[in-house]
Amino acid sequence: MARELKAQGVDLAVDVVGFRTPSSARTQLKCIADVTGGSYADAQDADSLTGNLGTLFRKGWRTYQATGKPVSGSLNGCQDAPLVAPGQYLDRFTGGRDLYYKVKKRTDQRLQVSATAVAEQGYGRGSVITVAAGPPGDGEPRAWLREFDQSMG
Repeated sequence: MARELKAQGVDLAVDVVGFRTPSSARTQLKCIADVTGGSYADAQDADSLTGNLGTLFRKGWRTYQATGKPVSGSLNGCQDAPLVAPGQYLDRFTGGRDLYYKVKKRTDQRLQVSATAVAEQGYGRGSVITVAAGPPGDGEPRAWLREFDQSMG
């Protein structure tokens, strides 16, 4: 299966830790790791299992880097808001302040907006970011929403 996935162009690397693995299964697991460009390690006890899994975790861990075209949202409402086109943007905000952006949208288009807040070092945990979309003026932003979801973490 690993060879078939690689042949189909699937970018897959399987790292395996065999815990008290019999030699027949070890051969198969090593083959999967080799074919996919992953790694194989044996673990005969809990300490070696913990060490090997820790090594794999550190290998796979990547720090999130926020990217996007720099933009400065308006603090004064929609009248001063920058017009943004489809894409990914990067802005800085301070808790307790609303930032505004303008987006052109036809009635037959679906507006999809998402936001990720990355706390800077020393910035308090438990902060909340809210994303709302609506027509200019007195329209209720939530009236535009067909779906709403949020997650913390």
